[in-house]
Amino acid sequence: MAGTDLPMKVLIDMISSAVHLIIQITRFADGKRRVTYITEITGKTEDGLGVSSKDIFRYHQVTMNEAGQSIGFFSGCDYAPSFHKDFKLLGLLVPDTLYESEAAKAKKAGLPTPEEQALKNAPVVPAGTVMARSGH
Repeated sequence: MAGTDLPMKVLIDMISSAVHLIIQITRFADGKRRVTYITEITGKTEDGLGVSSKDIFRYHQVTMNEAGQSIGFFSGCDYAPSFHKDFKLLGLLVPDTLYESEAAKAKKAGLPTPEEQALKNAPVVPAGTVMARSGH
């Protein structure tokens, strides 16, 4: 296909049918790389001019500690991917609650959200503080 000019609509069709998951990795200020999003490609947008997606999991950075390390947590995004039913066919017991956000779980239980807990317990770094960069 090298040297072939394909219309954008054809490229979008190819991508939306061939790619199933996107795993995004982000480098944080402390130099560490973390998986920040796991996203399912759900097809094309209604107008057919884009690829639609839904986040399954994401990393929430809440704060940084005195050593300059980012503090956060992973959470579901309240969306069960289309392939969730395939786990059962493979004999894997994956509960639906795996995909619930931590905020939704806390709300159900009448507890503060993880963001509220982390901010309450995390040390506050004064504005203008220069963070020491740690090794990888």
